[in-house]
Amino acid sequence: MSSPLASLTLVNAIVFGVHGNVVKQMKNETAISTHFLAGCCAGAAQGFIAAPTELLKLRIQVQIDAANAKYKSPYHCLRTIIKEQGFRTLGRGMIATQLRDCPAFGIYFASYEYMARKMSKDGTMEALTSTQLLLAGGGAGMVSWLFNYPTDVIKTRFQVSDVHKTYADVIRHAYAENGYRTFFVGLSSTLLRAFPSNAATFFTVEWTYRLLLDFKVLDKAIDDHNHKYVVEPETKTKLRYYNLDELWNKTSFLLPEAGSTYIGSCHFEKTR
Repeated sequence: MSSPLASLTLVNAIVFGVHGNVVKQMKNETAISTHFLAGCCAGAAQGFIAAPTELLKLRIQVQIDAANAKYKSPYHCLRTIIKEQGFRTLGRGMIATQLRDCPAFGIYFASYEYMARKMSKDGTMEALTSTQLLLAGGGAGMVSWLFNYPTDVIKTRFQVSDVHKTYADVIRHAYAENGYRTFFVGLSSTLLRAFPSNAATFFTVEWTYRLLLDFKVLDKAIDDHNHKYVVEPETKTKLRYYNLDELWNKTSFLLPEAGSTYIGSCHFEKTR
């Protein structure tokens, strides 16, 4: 547990920070495509942290005999791998991590924006009820995993041991086990887990923001560059559209993991 917890704050800070700053550089900051591209950039940036930390976590998790385990802790695992195989081994699975997380975070942010706007009665996050926030956040996590789960299976098998030398070797051995079904083993449980964890993420983001505004911890008069606006045709009133990166920068200690970096369940070959 200590390995993912140690990287949690850094990963989420990178994700929300990169996403928010990329959005600000785009001409149409409210477009769904903008959030997709910004999410892809965020996924690529955090992948450099996610790949080595997930490798350490996997190497520890697949140890069957705890009494004779090779790795005693994430730190011991890190030291052992560097000593025996060198620093480059920590980057094992980096390409697969990028191929998984770039589209995963793009879909994650874009699908949340799309579902939230469709459920909102006036197109703003303020109008969303608690139930709608949970549905949008949980749905975004499930959609993200649905499109990227096979890539995660390949990445996981490649990182878990040094048996496979190439990704093609991983794919070939996985397909030989049970055909294409091998790449979807554990998908159901992953989707069931993804809904509550991601629902909690966006629910916490939005309600923390609302509470901080209510208690005047945050200033309501925030410049237009940090928030988008939606104009209602009837009233022509400017309504605030919240940008998540600002909330993360101010309250990262309150937020759970933003979830497209969990490892799905699949069958592992035993390390030789």
